Amino acid sequence: MLDAIDALAHAHSRGVMHGDISIGNLFSVDGKIILIDWECGKLFGDDELAGVRYGTRETMAIGYLLGRPYVPSFDVESLILCFLQIVTISVVIPESNAKKWSKVVKSLRWGEPFGVVSEERQLATDRAALWGDGEAMKEIVGILEGSHRSLAELLSSIAKLDVPKWSDQGLDDDLNGGEQGGVVKEEQWEELRTVFRDAKPFSWED
Repeated sequence: MLDAIDALAHAHSRGVMHGDISIGNLFSVDGKIILIDWECGKLFGDDELAGVRYGTRETMAIGYLLGRPYVPSFDVESLILCFLQIVTISVVIPESNAKKWSKVVKSLRWGEPFGVVSEERQLATDRAALWGDGEAMKEIVGILEGSHRSLAELLSSIAKLDVPKWSDQGLDDDLNGGEQGGVVKEEQWEELRTVFRDAKPFSWED
């Protein structure tokens, strides 16, 4: 994840947002994660596509699901949702918690079948429960603590970042024609790196 975080931070430092971060746009090459498919990318403050929504719904930021204009922090939120998606569909849970885990994963609605479109406000509400003291994340961490303590600790640290709130930074300036809202601060990039850099090794197996 650190490779993807650094790539995104570099793009943002040049005033470029990705706009469509999903598992399909993260490639592993020689042990490194490469962020591809920048066709939905746009410059900070670019309102050319205002009112037009694009991207991958299952990893869309909460604010974007609710119809807000795209801001830089939405990229970070989507990237972390990709990581959560990888975790929840890859980790092996002991049989004693398998049914409970399956129910939790199903409620996250990763990769809904073609033609199934969740009401976006409900999806935004569901995604909000993965951050801060959200019930969905509490349930995920609670299940993992018994067999994957290091991974549970990492997810708990991620939730505490409460990245959806980053989109409110500079919002007043943005609405008044000033600086771009939702710009990720350097200390926030470093906080995000630290969470992954300091994470204890974990296994996908139980």
